Amino acid sequence: MRRTDVFALSAQIRDRFPDKELCLEGYPSDDFMALLERVRPAQVLFVPDDPEQSTSDHGWRFDADTGPLVDAIETAHGWGIAVSVFCDPDPEAPACAVKLGADRIEIYTDPKGGRPRRSGARGN
Repeated sequence: MRRTDVFALSAQIRDRFPDKELCLEGYPSDDFMALLERVRPAQVLFVPDDPEQSTSDHGWRFDADTGPLVDAIETAHGWGIAVSVFCDPDPEAPACAVKLGADRIEIYTDPKGGRPRRSGARGN
């Protein structure tokens, strides 16, 4: 999906499926936050990935990289958007997310434990 598709999808959900929610996923960069402001989805999932990544491969490291989250969560809430944060399967993650102000979490559950495979690695 491209960012330009979001506007058509948002309109379609609003017009044809008013009982459904739109959830956008992305890193809380300035351009993503501007998109949220324009579209105002029901919810957003903030992921710690580089905006150029095609998919998530880890969750937020709550002890190290939450700086952009605090303002993004507060801003999204100000627009009436529920906030979810992507996290690793850590027993402390729910409490950390709540402390940041998130409404919910999504847990990364890659069966390989979130470790990228090395080039040439073999597996079953």
